[in-house]
Amino acid sequence: MSEFRMERVGITVTTCCNLRCRLCSVGIPYLPEHRHYPLAELENMLARCFEIATHVNKLSVTGGEPLLYPELPELLRFLKTYADRFDTVDIVTNGTLVPGAELMAAAQALGPKMFFLVDDYGAQLSTEIEAIRTVLQRSGIPHLIRANHREDAYCGGWVDYGISPRKRLLTEAAVEARYAGCAYPNRLHFCFNIIEGKMFPCAPARRCYQLGITRNDAEHIDLFDPALSIADQRAKVRSIYGGKRLEACAYCNGLCEDSERFVPAEQLSPS
Repeated sequence: MSEFRMERVGITVTTCCNLRCRLCSVGIPYLPEHRHYPLAELENMLARCFEIATHVNKLSVTGGEPLLYPELPELLRFLKTYADRFDTVDIVTNGTLVPGAELMAAAQALGPKMFFLVDDYGAQLSTEIEAIRTVLQRSGIPHLIRANHREDAYCGGWVDYGISPRKRLLTEAAVEARYAGCAYPNRLHFCFNIIEGKMFPCAPARRCYQLGITRNDAEHIDLFDPALSIADQRAKVRSIYGGKRLEACAYCNGLCEDSERFVPAEQLSPS
């Protein structure tokens, strides 16, 4: 098998979350319904991903809030069978839930490849930070508890992607300039996200597709398209990596150095 590496890939295990963040990058509070994805479905998507990519540098388990996903230990045990195919696997969590013993055992089995990124949104929201710290330290799991509250926000705060059906950028030059200044394709080399059988290069592209704003088949990967071979799928990924713009860029504010920053995890009023 010829080598084909991908920089960052994440898989969404649930769209359920116990917070309602106004500027959630994937629009979780605004979805019409929320669900946990079946374990078999997640395993099939990951297996297909590892047919396309011979190696993933950084694999992420995301949500929603991934610690709400009841079959998370089983998913980590499944990932262990691919442990030679990725450098690290991380779980990004919001500091509200303490990992249980079964999850810690599954995480320990992945050894130094396992990593927990815990966002601390302040004492009113991230209420379990110290308990989480204790569990991770006792289990010997590599982790980072990242200060992300009003007084000490990571990267200065969150950004508002402003996804809207109304085009923000009307010329090709403006779209390419937004792409050139955005961290997703440049500093991060994209964060391909797998959800419902498809793989999107960034969170705004995924959100634009979900809202029906964009429908460019060249800008996402349908993992189970019977008309496409593995070579075809890799060609699509290469095309995205080597591109100068995404259609979604015309509808997005981007993740740029000069993007206005906002207080992280500002909560919406209960619906």
